[in-house]
Amino acid sequence: MKRFLPALLSLVVVLLPSREGWGAPECPGSYDKGTWNNCLGTYTWSPQNKYVGAWKNGKKHGQGTLTYTTGDTYVGEWEDGNKHGQGSYTFTDGSKYVGEFRNDKFNG
Repeated sequence: MKRFLPALLSLVVVLLPSREGWGAPECPGSYDKGTWNNCLGTYTWSPQNKYVGAWKNGKKHGQGTLTYTTGDTYVGEWEDGNKHGQGSYTFTDGSKYVGEFRNDKFNG
């Protein structure tokens, strides 16, 4: 049963987005810290880091996915631009951390 818990938690993180991103409108135009507020948008930067998810006050906030140039991926909750809450971090080699994040750091 213990081996199914990480898979179940990953599924919950993916399928149950936070209320802050639920039903939010698309963000207007290209990324703009001043206008991307309470919306859903995609932002890609140097050279292929990509975030898809909820924004608040120009920062990642709510449910979202960040894919790094290295191939690592984080799927989970964000607060004020930081990984914060429940999430899943998958490393390029296939290893995975599923659990809590606090202020952009693993917490558990």
